[in-house]
Amino acid sequence: MRLLVVLGVLLLSGCGLSSEHTLRQNFAAHESEIQQILRMQQHDSNVVRVAPSFTRLKDNWAWPRKDIGFSEQRWNEYRKLFKDAGITDGTQVDEGTTFLFVSSAGLGIAGSSRGYAHVLSEPSVVVSALSKCPRKNGVCFVPLRGDWYLFQWVT
Repeated sequence: MRLLVVLGVLLLSGCGLSSEHTLRQNFAAHESEIQQILRMQQHDSNVVRVAPSFTRLKDNWAWPRKDIGFSEQRWNEYRKLFKDAGITDGTQVDEGTTFLFVSSAGLGIAGSSRGYAHVLSEPSVVVSALSKCPRKNGVCFVPLRGDWYLFQWVT
């Protein structure tokens, strides 16, 4: 029980999550790599999740599987760009929004992630700072530039 309390406190305090300032600095320093990752993800439209260690296809989330959605060389290109741009947990496409995960805290069943989101239409939960995001399940967005937002995703 004590462990659950400690994990809850760490999760709520945002331990392990990149600060908004750090995210903004990283975006400015690595925008070209981030834009390249977005272009690649858009080109590989059958792949809805690209992580350093697995992929998900629109119609096949099984892992491991023979068809990863592109060549091993392409995956290595993603991995290099992820490393160069500080994208630790890869990308995910969800209802037209492309998420690039920079940091995460918590467990697979309950946690929080932050990073960049390329959004095609105005998101429903937009706040002025990540610190103003609701602490409930869901995603909130902070405008960054153009179609780019910072995001926090709580599960």
